Amino acid sequence: MKKKLRTSLLAMNVLLVVLLSAILALSGFAIYRSDMINRYQNYAGDVVSFLAREIDGDDFQTCIETKTKSEHYKYIQKLANSLKE
Repeated sequence: MKKKLRTSLLAMNVLLVVLLSAILALSGFAIYRSDMINRYQNYAGDVVSFLAREIDGDDFQTCIETKTKSEHYKYIQKLANSLKE
């Protein structure tokens, strides 16, 4: 009887440890994922704001109308490509 009770308690303890470990791992992953998504959203917002400050709307309008790339357009294109890296 004692051996059966001891085995049963050991099995329940092992099951409890496994269950708690799984819960902690999943909650840790969820927190990490949420934090990384927030960081990338902030970074993307900062990049967009920076590029918006650098863009000259009149120059872009001229580029659209003439269908040619100005030096400023090429600069913005190079800047945007370097920021995504």
